[in-house]
Amino acid sequence: MDKRQIEDCVSYIRSKRGFHRLMEGFKEKYISFGHIGGSVRLSPLTVEEKTTLEGFLGKSFRYQKSATISAAVMQEALNNSRFDQVTLEELLKAYFNDKLESKKQKQLNKRLEYENFFLSLLDEFKDTRSGSWLHEVIQTHGSEYKYLVQKYRESRSALENLMKITMKAGNLLPAFYHRRERLPVFAAKISSDPHYFDEGSAGNKLLTDIIQFYLTESVLTSSQSPRRQGLYHNEHKSELFYYAGLLKDDISNYTIAYGIRCTKENGEYHAGIDGYYQERQPCYLSLLTLGELTAIWSEDKRVYILENPAAFAEIAAAVPMGAALVCTNGQLRLASLILLDLFYRQGYQMLYAGDFDPEGLQIADKLKLRYGKQLLLWRYSIEDYQRAKSNNILSEQRLKKLQSIYDPEFDTIKECLQSEQCAGYQEKLIPYYIRDIN
Repeated sequence: MDKRQIEDCVSYIRSKRGFHRLMEGFKEKYISFGHIGGSVRLSPLTVEEKTTLEGFLGKSFRYQKSATISAAVMQEALNNSRFDQVTLEELLKAYFNDKLESKKQKQLNKRLEYENFFLSLLDEFKDTRSGSWLHEVIQTHGSEYKYLVQKYRESRSALENLMKITMKAGNLLPAFYHRRERLPVFAAKISSDPHYFDEGSAGNKLLTDIIQFYLTESVLTSSQSPRRQGLYHNEHKSELFYYAGLLKDDISNYTIAYGIRCTKENGEYHAGIDGYYQERQPCYLSLLTLGELTAIWSEDKRVYILENPAAFAEIAAAVPMGAALVCTNGQLRLASLILLDLFYRQGYQMLYAGDFDPEGLQIADKLKLRYGKQLLLWRYSIEDYQRAKSNNILSEQRLKKLQSIYDPEFDTIKECLQSEQCAGYQEKLIPYYIRDIN
């Protein structure tokens, strides 16, 4: 390569404005193909271009409205000129100040940027739990990796800050130190922003991915929950964070129980719960309280689970002191699941009673999925439905919810509800529940 000849050639080409569109055309071809090739079409052909090309290519363009010039023809013209040592590729690179880069090369360079960025983070978090998570993300190139690449394109510095804060959080989860902490307090400690890991934020998404990975890889133990590892979805995110030691809403997330005694890590009974037991009164258990408990006890090795608080209160006032009752209060709050998990782990027989409507059956179906054969349906017969039946007509929209219930144990009741189209409420079955327990 003769640098002086290339410089002279570039000076010559730049001095002739008739070459500019042709050079731009070959640049586009190079970017597309990744090599010199193809042809450039100039249309309409200007007078200045005609004059320039005629002089350089030795061909008349006087009567042409357009011209198609191939890379081979351009290279041949260079070979037959005083720039015979210059290739078209060298000319293009010099003409565009070495900014000639194919799409393939651009993609490769970008990929190298991403990889170097992630490798630097891997080095910083070497031999840590979060480092293992990032290594897995890079190896699998899944949705998490694509998300990080997207964030990199938006702002490398913002992603670097996000990654460092979230990976630090992943290494310092309260569960690793056998304690629990409110999420805003934890976030403020890690990032100085109590809302850093709020739902919908990038920090929340990455921390969720990290905790999910920990549970899947048994970095965090999920033995406290009957849910199989790796099956956490958005609707279970509070549970996911709970087992990482983070409380998203520990005050308003509560459950109601009756007839139970609970022990803490030191083996002693929880004094507050024990007081309610001695007074034969229902107690409200928050997530924070539940996080202190290690075992549960009731006189009978079974627990009766009720959907409605009114039915729960009536039954609690009428059954023996040793009967254990839990109220889900019309929905499956995390607090109810954490309490029921204690019963499940200790082998209690679990009996569930709820309303005869699509929403009630959905709750029962989720509990069956979670606790399997250990959970029995309590008074879900056709006869019980007829006793509980009301004049409340079920809309088509509500009846469609029955399609999401797959356990075959509900088939008979589903058919009955679709036929009768009336809801049934467990308040009408209170005397039968009390009789069963007694």
